[in-house]
Amino acid sequence: MSAYHLDDERAIRTGRLVEDWTKSGLLTPSQREIVMPQLAVDLRRTNLFLRITLFLFGALILQSALGLIAVFFGGFADATGMGVLCLVAGAGCFWLASVLVSRYSLYRFGVEEAVALSAAGLVAAGAALLVANEGNWPVVIGLAIAAAMLATVYFRFGYVYAALLAMAATAALPFQFPSTAFGAGDSESIQRGIAIGVLAAIAIWARRARAPHGDEYPGDALTVIEAAAWLGIYLLVNLVASAGITRLDRTSAFHWITYAGIWLLPAAGLTLALRGRERPLLLVSLAMALATLLSNKEYLGAPRYEWDPIVFGLFLMAVAIGVRRWLAAGESDMRHGYTASRVVQSDRSRLGHLAIVSAAQAEVPVAHAAPAPDPPIGGGGRSGGAGAGGSF
Repeated sequence: MSAYHLDDERAIRTGRLVEDWTKSGLLTPSQREIVMPQLAVDLRRTNLFLRITLFLFGALILQSALGLIAVFFGGFADATGMGVLCLVAGAGCFWLASVLVSRYSLYRFGVEEAVALSAAGLVAAGAALLVANEGNWPVVIGLAIAAAMLATVYFRFGYVYAALLAMAATAALPFQFPSTAFGAGDSESIQRGIAIGVLAAIAIWARRARAPHGDEYPGDALTVIEAAAWLGIYLLVNLVASAGITRLDRTSAFHWITYAGIWLLPAAGLTLALRGRERPLLLVSLAMALATLLSNKEYLGAPRYEWDPIVFGLFLMAVAIGVRRWLAAGESDMRHGYTASRVVQSDRSRLGHLAIVSAAQAEVPVAHAAPAPDPPIGGGGRSGGAGAGGSF
């Protein structure tokens, strides 16, 4: 059961849209003044920067307090004692997060988020410590409990990033078992296949669960989860993108099956995204398509050349210009409900943030000064020693 009322969640999201529409000129300030009082909620919120600050300080204070307790009770020096302490502390943190929300009406305030995530981490660490001497089981049990706790945090508090972390922990589980657990076959392929199946099940569940809600909460959150599951599937299928897990073997059938997969997944994602106007899945599918183009030569074992980035950049420019002109040629500069124009202010802000990130990541070539020539032997001396070449 969610700690927040469904109407409050929807009112907050609608309020964000109203603010965005007002900044974009789609609503007048007078219209905003009429609508916003109807969307008021009795929840305490803050801006993003203060939220991050409170999250970091809250996590630091909480972990410091737990460390002080562990030091004070010296009897928790062994793994079992520490495991019990972590389990008790994790349960207490989950209760504290619920209290902060129910009694103090905190909503994405940073503090309650730090406490809730600490609860998931402490319970997972405690369960792993209880089986610390059981081979590889601490990692397996820790990931499984972490996934379960993070999923509980998502359903209780609605933190989408908790659901994404739970999905990542679940997908990592098959890779924690030894290769002998999968028989004499290709264990790496089986591990990838199981992880892909898990992510595919999550994507199907998210799509079906959000169908009755559309773009309203929790449909918008489930759309992000589905898009993240698609991205996880693609990263596991693309052997170049996830080369750290398995090696490239161009003689195996699995290699060429995944090669077909990295072309089919972006196409399927784009089809679903365009048909359902799902922006997160559309962005993820475009990213997958770019990754496929970048991975193609490595998959085929073709040689790389210095001009490859130039050709790739020109290709992207041509595609972008072609799509923009095709959309602009339609009625009212749009086709099938899509337009190349930036309608709302948030789109401009996102592009600005992307430009800042790309500028920060760009490597600016620096012209190095030519080294000074070595002085002539003897330094132009007039007499004696190395100056023998001078006139006497």
